[in-house]
Amino acid sequence: MPGPPTTTDDSSRGGLGIVLFVFFVLAFALTTGAQFLLSRFANDPSQQLASEDEAFSETAAKDLMQPDPSFTPEEVVALQLAGLAKADLSAGILQCFIFASPSNKQMTGPVVRFAAMVRRPPYDAMIHHQLALVGKPIFEKENAAVLVTLLDECGAIHVFQFMLSKQHDAEVENCWMTDAVYPLEQLPSASQAVPPTAGHTFRAREVIAPQWGFHG
Repeated sequence: MPGPPTTTDDSSRGGLGIVLFVFFVLAFALTTGAQFLLSRFANDPSQQLASEDEAFSETAAKDLMQPDPSFTPEEVVALQLAGLAKADLSAGILQCFIFASPSNKQMTGPVVRFAAMVRRPPYDAMIHHQLALVGKPIFEKENAAVLVTLLDECGAIHVFQFMLSKQHDAEVENCWMTDAVYPLEQLPSASQAVPPTAGHTFRAREVIAPQWGFHG
């Protein structure tokens, strides 16, 4: 005996439509959320530091200048500045960090943290600077102060004081290394600058002194 004719249940069809709508809304929300999290992860400072750390690890420190008792305080400062003027900034920052004293490294290291500090004002003025004038050191026993006037890549003039000391640790014994750098002044134009007496003057990316074997 045939059954009753089949009829479409409007309520069931409406319920299925609601389920499908909710499913697509949830899928869209999950996709959007995932993209947002990925973008945040990509811009996460910790991830940027990890990327920088990898860049520094690929830079061979043995190929850079190392502390040596023959370097005078002004030569040490000039080497650090020349590093920061290099096109390869990772190598340049590492070069600068190499000449930081052990006590300085304890406060500013590791090199990734040091790099983040150098990239912030006022020290970012040293990055890719055009010209640096390194003054003659003022000595007090085993300490030295070196005044630096530099022209940054935008044409502004900055004055810094480098504080160095002669080291006694076995690996760097009798080497001059930088303990601290203090910003002193920023001048808006070269016409207002009163540079110190120069011990060394050099342009970025040029040879500082042939006897050092270092090319910027």
